[in-house]
Amino acid sequence: MQPINVAVADVNHQKREAMEYFLQQDRQDLAVLTDVLSKQGERVKERRLKSRENITLIEDNLARINRLKPQVLFVNAQFFLAADCMFFVLLRRQCPGVLVILLTDETTEENEIMKALANGVCGFLSYKSDLFDFLKATKAVEHGEAWVPRKLHGKIMGKILYASHKTP
Repeated sequence: MQPINVAVADVNHQKREAMEYFLQQDRQDLAVLTDVLSKQGERVKERRLKSRENITLIEDNLARINRLKPQVLFVNAQFFLAADCMFFVLLRRQCPGVLVILLTDETTEENEIMKALANGVCGFLSYKSDLFDFLKATKAVEHGEAWVPRKLHGKIMGKILYASHKTP
């Protein structure tokens, strides 16, 4: 079985690199896509059509994801939810095949998670999850399943039923 290509999106480079290192512990099932490093240890600068001075954090992350082309993308919830889920809308448009798992912490609210799910996120995990949970979630999402706790299933179904009764 071929490993699943995964990447991490986080505006905090240290946090992103720590998560990439954590995920690289599973070399059999996950292939972690990272920024290429040169021999001197400096990041290889890619050619961009836009100047880096005028690029937003969302645009920068989208360009990186477009370059890496992962199957599954782990996204830090803090910044990308604060931007009113625009990142997920643009990601779906630019990279429709990328499956997203939201990385949450204690500050992530349930209504934010529901909003992210409504905007194309396939599931979510806590940063505190162990490697086995990350592997299970990645495989499930890659096979077309949602990765959400059972307590949210009822709320998701309620929203679907509500939406279906609103439309004629």
